[in-house]
Parts: sequence; C-alpha cells; structure tokens
Amino acid sequence: MPGKRCSGCGEVKGVEDFWRNKSRKDGLDHRCKACKRRYHEENREAIAEYKRRYREENREAAAERQRRYRERNREALQEYSRRYREENREAMREYERRRREENLEARRERDRRFSRKMRDMTRETATRNGEPYTSAEDAHILTSDEPVAVIAVELGRTLDSVDSRRRSLRKVVTA
Repeated sequence: MPGKRCSGCGEVKGVEDFWRNKSRKDGLDHRCKACKRRYHEENREAIAEYKRRYREENREAAAERQRRYRERNREALQEYSRRYREENREAMREYERRRREENLEARRERDRRFSRKMRDMTRETATRNGEPYTSAEDAHILTSDEPVAVIAVELGRTLDSVDSRRRSLRKVVTA
C-alpha cells in the first residue's frame, strides 16, 4: 500500500504517517499522526476530563485490568524496574535525600504519633507492671528481632519498660 488518504486533513500520505490500528481493515488509523496530535492538543482538557470520569465510574474494572496486566508482564516489569534503578541510581538517591529533607518535620510528627500510640497500647495490655524480669524474658528481649512494642505486648510489659530493660541489658553484654 503506497499511501492512504487521511480523513482529518484529506491528504494522501505514506503508511509511516499513520498509527497502527488492528481494528481497521487496513491495519492503520483513519487519521494521520499529525491530525491525531493536533486533535489531542486542541482537546486536551476535554479528553482528560473524560478519562477522569471514566476511571471514577469504572474503578473496579480498571483495577482488574491493571492487575491482569501486571500479572501477565510481571517479569518484564521487574526487569525494567531493576534496569531503571541501576541506570538512575544517583538521581534516585538525590531524589530520596531531597524528599526526606523536605518532609523531615512531617515524618517526625508521624513517628511521634506512632510512638504515643504504641506506648498507650502497651500500657493498656501491660499485666506485669513492677514485677522483676525473669532470665527467660531477658533472653527474649536481647535475642528477638521483633519491634520493642511487639515484645512488650508478648511479655505483658509497657514499651518504656522493655525499651529501658533492653538498653540496660545491652550495656551489661557489651561491657
């Protein structure tokens, strides 16, 4: 096929000037690339609004399509991500450094809220206040990889108590 007439501008153009479209008989879109580009530029806001509305109205279907796509292309997506991280290592580090710096206060506040929540939770569940620690509890505190709040709940102690005990046990071990 030497050329095709564009239904947008009416000119006969080479097949390389048309996007592929499997649903069309000849396998090419009905408008040339230039006309498609012009249409999208002129109607950018209307197209964006249509897509936004469609996503809202078809949220579950879109999520299912995305899930199936990720499932089908899992290995290719992982390989792309791995390659991207390797090729952009420094830029990603700089981005993360700036992001941490810009959000430092918000992160600190979130950490403070989380700490208060954990302290309150362990105070509510603590059943062994004031009782001496057993050697089994000390061993568990020193060897566990769990967060201190989890250990505190397991032992029926407060977070502050277990945290303090862990610090004093580590001092003894390192001395």
